[in-house]
Amino acid sequence: MRITKKIEFESKNKNNQGLGIKGYLVINKKDLAIVELKMSSDIDTILLPYSKFMLSKVKYRTPEWTKHIKFIKDVASNKYYPVSLKMDVKVEVATDKKSFFFDNSIDFFVTSAPRDEKITSNFSTDKDLFKAKFIYSADFWKNQNQLPLTKELDTFLKLVADKKDKTKEYEVMGNF
Repeated sequence: MRITKKIEFESKNKNNQGLGIKGYLVINKKDLAIVELKMSSDIDTILLPYSKFMLSKVKYRTPEWTKHIKFIKDVASNKYYPVSLKMDVKVEVATDKKSFFFDNSIDFFVTSAPRDEKITSNFSTDKDLFKAKFIYSADFWKNQNQLPLTKELDTFLKLVADKKDKTKEYEVMGNF
């Protein structure tokens, strides 16, 4: 017995810019929660107008995009949270002389369920993160699993530490 139901959808009418949306939802039949959502553009590129950058002759439009989100239920809190999100966008940029496309892809994934606990900051939000003075912690690099300490990374960190006061080769010039 399947506990999910897939519902596909497509916009019936496109707007005056040729924009429509299509995709699907996957719903858990037990609690009627959405466990997956995928949407993408259904665009008539001929009708899609360009937008202009402010004070420029450059114009752009987004002829293709896709969003895909999966949710999972945390047993402890009995709540759903997004476990993976993917967004792909194709943008066309045009000048007076030529046009070109660029693709942007964003992937986000969660490795553990959110927790309801108070977190105290160990760093002031008013300070520039790149000017923080923290000592190197070998335990941190050995125990975390997001960025494994490879031989190349270890060599790079030692190189930066050796040159720290002698050169500005790796100095951060701004903070986003």
